[in-house]
Amino acid sequence: MNYFTKNLKYLREKQNLSKSELGKRLGISQSNISRWENECNSITLNSFVVIADFFNVSLDKFIKNDLCLEDSRYIFDKNLKFLRNNKDFNISNINIDDLLKKDLSIK
Repeated sequence: MNYFTKNLKYLREKQNLSKSELGKRLGISQSNISRWENECNSITLNSFVVIADFFNVSLDKFIKNDLCLEDSRYIFDKNLKFLRNNKDFNISNINIDDLLKKDLSIK
């Protein structure tokens, strides 16, 4: 499976960038970014390298790995470690989304 389109959108949104902002930073049109995120256009190798470099992700990882899932696993593992070390932490208001998406150690 190719995760490029999902990862592009995920990384752009993670950095709070609009398609237009990302395009300006990379010298790529907003319409191309939109087409790539919607799987409506193929990407050139040069553009792919520029995007991967910008997000500091290897080309291989950008295509083969679901980066959103990797981040969720990292946050989940970090939260489990935090909860194990802070037994007095009140978990009554914590749901699964919080465990996967929020760093509980940050107050």
